[in-house]
Amino acid sequence: MSDVLITKFPVTAPDGTEFRVKIEDVYDGGDIRVLLHVKRKRFGFRKITGYWYDRRKLDDITEEGVVDYVALVQRFMSEYYAGLAYGAARDQLRIDKDARKQAAVERFNAWDGRIE
Repeated sequence: MSDVLITKFPVTAPDGTEFRVKIEDVYDGGDIRVLLHVKRKRFGFRKITGYWYDRRKLDDITEEGVVDYVALVQRFMSEYYAGLAYGAARDQLRIDKDARKQAAVERFNAWDGRIE
């Protein structure tokens, strides 16, 4: 089998965002690289993320040694959006913690120093 380098634009996410997806599959029993790009305002594309998939761990989307690239991109996009959601939740926890710290500092500063 020969090497595969395929590109698809647009790949539209459920939220309407359009991406360019590039898949590099060098058939030597190794990894498959998936790259995700967004369109620039003026021209061209900007890479935002990429991931190397181990071919041996893609048995659920492989049939007779051939990877289903559509299923691979769907998995990749699902993992990408899950990562975004996790990052947003982590950021919100950090903001909440900072707000609680600030409230504790303000309570301490307002305290008259008396122990009852």
